[in-house]
Amino acid sequence: MAATAVVFAFSTACDNVTISGEPGEVLVVINADDWDGALGRTVQDSLGKEFPFIYGEQLYRMVHVMPSGFGKTFQMHRNILQFVIDSSSEGKVEYLRDQWAHPQCVIRITARDSEAAKQLFSSSSQKILAFLEEAERARVIDNCTDPTYEDPTVGNALSGQFGGSPHFMKGFTIKKRTDDFAWISSENNMQMGVLMHIYPALGDAFSRDSLLFHSSAMMHDNVPGSVDGSYMSISDHIDAVPSLEKVQYGGRNITEIRGRWNVTGDFMGGPFVAHAFPSQDGENVVLMLGYLYYPNRERPQYLRKVQSMLYSFEWKK
Repeated sequence: MAATAVVFAFSTACDNVTISGEPGEVLVVINADDWDGALGRTVQDSLGKEFPFIYGEQLYRMVHVMPSGFGKTFQMHRNILQFVIDSSSEGKVEYLRDQWAHPQCVIRITARDSEAAKQLFSSSSQKILAFLEEAERARVIDNCTDPTYEDPTVGNALSGQFGGSPHFMKGFTIKKRTDDFAWISSENNMQMGVLMHIYPALGDAFSRDSLLFHSSAMMHDNVPGSVDGSYMSISDHIDAVPSLEKVQYGGRNITEIRGRWNVTGDFMGGPFVAHAFPSQDGENVVLMLGYLYYPNRERPQYLRKVQSMLYSFEWKK
């Protein structure tokens, strides 16, 4: 196969055109035969795989559009995966921002035929997923830090205690606070929140066992259930074994934990994502656990919102 070009580009031509589409949705521009064939199945298997720890939900919902119908209305979509078949092409994957609207994410794959396009997509699938995730995250963070939507009083109250804080949208309040813990939540029909804990970084502080122990202890000691003696805990179900991943973001070395929580002694539960990283002086661990409770209506976009708030963390200036 010929060498593949990878292109990143940014346009400022459409700053005043707002994106359309729902969070977690990808518009796939591809002809009908390819959508129903091997190329389409490869795309659907990748973007449509199950979202971690939210059962029965896809990573991304896909909307199929024919190239002939890809006009101005569809060009405003938030996330676009566009396939261009050109017999003279040597193969190219372009990662574009704000091509037709703002804030927009466009991945364009140009290939000589459908098989070459499938190979390009397969070899680039992890980068494509990362590009989409980063775009969805950036949109939430932009809202979190926008004075129109942010409630800075929450972050300001926490920064002295933890050395910094995520940015919280209006509607989030501090529900409980101790010397080393804070519980920030938004409770309507859907409940989402962030648990924050700071503790000494002793031994192998960022090992799986240590982080899960401290997460469980934080929940047990601070988050009671509605039934006497019940408390929030990490699910030990065989289908919900927590996963760990090391990531770097905002100058921080983060251990990201995903899993499901439940209430020991009661019938409640949902997905969570947690970030753990060293304090600025390296003497403590800052642990933030974002959770979602929305029975029978768990959706990836809601957990992405909580996760993005964790990523919005900034050290106190």
